[in-house]
Amino acid sequence: MADPNQKADIFELDNGTTRVLVTNYGCTITSLSVPDKDGKLADVVLGFDSLEPYLNGAAPYFGCIVGRVANRIKDGKFTLNGVEYSLPLNKPPNSLHGMDFSYLSL
Repeated sequence: MADPNQKADIFELDNGTTRVLVTNYGCTITSLSVPDKDGKLADVVLGFDSLEPYLNGAAPYFGCIVGRVANRIKDGKFTLNGVEYSLPLNKPPNSLHGMDFSYLSL
């Protein structure tokens, strides 16, 4: 959700054989139902049945495809508009993947 005013929602994609439920909140896959050997659909994704646990941070990376950062930030620092920001080093000496930048006043 690039627009903070946009409502988080779950969307269903179904081709008649496979069904996926995906959010516009980090492109999180909440359900992926695929056929077993007898053709019966089974959900193979570990996740929640509603958006609330994701939005409340109960398990922020379940099914997540897109984080805030999809790689590493070297030395846990970056500069934006001439201001240098330091991040927690969760994979020293770098900050790796989807760190929470909510504490920054960008």
